[in-house]
Amino acid sequence: MSRTEAEAKTRRRSIKASATRLRIYIESPQAEQATKFELVERKKKLTELFRQYDETQSFIECLDSQSNDANVIAAHAEERARFEEAYFQLIVLYDQRISRFEQAQVIPQSVSSSTNQVTHQNNTESQIRLPRIQLPVFSGAYEDWCTFHDSFDKLIHANASLSATQKFHYLRSLLKDKAAEIIKSFDITADNYAEAWKLLNERFDNKKRIVQTHVKAMFEIPPIHKENYTALRNLLDNLLKYFRALRALQRPVDSWDDMMIHLVIAKLDSSTIKEWQTSRTDNQLPTFNELTNFLAQRCEALEATFSKSSTRSNLEVSNSSQKAKNPSSHVSTSNQVCVHCKNNHFIFQCDSFRELPVEKRFEIVKSSHLCINCLKNKGHQAKNCTSGSCRKCGKAHNTLLHFDSNKSSTSNTENQTSIPPKSTNASLSESPNPVVTQCALKLIVRLKFTSQPLTYTIVKDSLMAAEYCWIVVHN
Repeated sequence: MSRTEAEAKTRRRSIKASATRLRIYIESPQAEQATKFELVERKKKLTELFRQYDETQSFIECLDSQSNDANVIAAHAEERARFEEAYFQLIVLYDQRISRFEQAQVIPQSVSSSTNQVTHQNNTESQIRLPRIQLPVFSGAYEDWCTFHDSFDKLIHANASLSATQKFHYLRSLLKDKAAEIIKSFDITADNYAEAWKLLNERFDNKKRIVQTHVKAMFEIPPIHKENYTALRNLLDNLLKYFRALRALQRPVDSWDDMMIHLVIAKLDSSTIKEWQTSRTDNQLPTFNELTNFLAQRCEALEATFSKSSTRSNLEVSNSSQKAKNPSSHVSTSNQVCVHCKNNHFIFQCDSFRELPVEKRFEIVKSSHLCINCLKNKGHQAKNCTSGSCRKCGKAHNTLLHFDSNKSSTSNTENQTSIPPKSTNASLSESPNPVVTQCALKLIVRLKFTSQPLTYTIVKDSLMAAEYCWIVVHN
């Protein structure tokens, strides 16, 4: 083989590769989104490739024209025939795609004025770009087979305008996981499409397994333990989804009322069960349809209640934010998370907190920035709190934070008084004696970590709540 002939054959392979890429494109789902301009340009490229191929192939045949070998002549003829056949098939595919755009723009000329108006209206509507139909992707789950099969069969398999190769491209793009593995070994050809589609039907079109899967899923719907409209809505939606699927499979679900009611009631919370029983004013056997209607109304009622409660809470947060004078203050609504044990209750309901000494309780409340009167809200001080005052002394602090004046001046003071690190201030309750609240009081206490007595002066701070004072260290 001469160098010139080798170069010509290399050129021919390059031309055929370009034509193959144009064929793969027009048969792929991507071509569905192509514009008319793009399709026309690719068709022009295909025509140019055919011209180049004809010149190159003719050149190669001329180089072998002196050979009288019948096999060589037959090989050249077969080579040319294969390319020409593939070219004309590909031209037809591009013409079909392009003709769809042209047909959408055709307007009849010889029609009456009224017909022209209707035709113009219909043509305008046809130019509206509707959202693309998203075919479901099938992973091999039996409960999804019917939906996938019906959609693919109607839109792709029975579509006469699609070639078998195009259908195979669509089929493979809509499969994943276990379903994709079944036809993974098939090459994308027209002959293999029918075999692949048949294999999928034999594998997954199993009515017995599909029914069992839906029934199993229905029994495995998680129960509801607490009144919640989101959980109740999910339960109802899943229940009806499986129920309708079984009906579509021609199962006698309309005669399953008693069983379905028992199944559903067992998964409801106690409040919803109570409402259901209360709604039954007669001794007639309820139907499954009555139960689902009740649950739908129950969902709407719970959702409306939840929305109203959320709106009120958001309004309280907004009002508290506007009234806050200190921008660095922490404003939040009351919640039922205990800052001491982190459980779902207020701190004054916490058994562990109530067992602590009053000094320790006070320290926890102050470090958590809670109101020392209501022990709930972080958005106000005790002097602005509207909750009730101490039941022992009547002052603006919670009864759990009431200091006993007799114990405060005894040995408990030595054991429980503490001074925070890097600070000369500590907190101590104010004596209920009105004389003490109007003057300074010196206390001599002996701390655990020193043998020397220290003298403190208790001074009432008018800016602070009445239940505690600042301790200023003198010595």
